[in-house]
Amino acid sequence: MTHNERHKCDRKHYRVITRNVSHSAFNGYKERYSKYSTIICLKCGHCWRSKASYVPDTPNYSREEEANYNRGESIDPKET
Repeated sequence: MTHNERHKCDRKHYRVITRNVSHSAFNGYKERYSKYSTIICLKCGHCWRSKASYVPDTPNYSREEEANYNRGESIDPKET
């Protein structure tokens, strides 16, 4: 999927990994405020950065969801 294609999974599967943060080699990898947040889809694993209107209402990515992903289990605990 390219960045121009719309992600088609339902928003209930979206989680925020980092909210309003940016870090890069240009700023020494220090966290800085950003209008953008990093989003992951628990259904398909797609990850992107966005400043869309739905981001403030999107829940944060939990440690339980991360543990499931790292074990190779279903990313979305509701689908097990």
